[in-house]
Amino acid sequence: MLPADILSCIPHNIRDRFAATAGHARVYVAFDMLYRLLSRVLRYNVQYVRNFTDVDDKIIARAAALEEDPLALAGRYIQEFHADMEALGCLPPTVRACVCAQHPPRLSLYCASLPCIPSVH
Repeated sequence: MLPADILSCIPHNIRDRFAATAGHARVYVAFDMLYRLLSRVLRYNVQYVRNFTDVDDKIIARAAALEEDPLALAGRYIQEFHADMEALGCLPPTVRACVCAQHPPRLSLYCASLPCIPSVH
């Protein structure tokens, strides 16, 4: 990967993503327009990073209520989000990052401290 002229990141928290709204679409379509302007028109090397907080107390609680594995629930929400962005015609990011994939040791410690999940591997 070449060094970026511009590094941009929109953190995305899926914990509140039980149904997509026009507000979600507006944010990502607006950013997609900026991303296209910078990378395709102005020819900047933009490294677009989309981050997912794919596990936290809210998603763990939601998964417990649904009797589902929290990481499986988060994974489903992430896939639905990507499908929504594709349907809107938004370009994919250069890098997709998730808490679980990027910080497994910290995640294991966090989950071990919660009564509803004994461990995450």
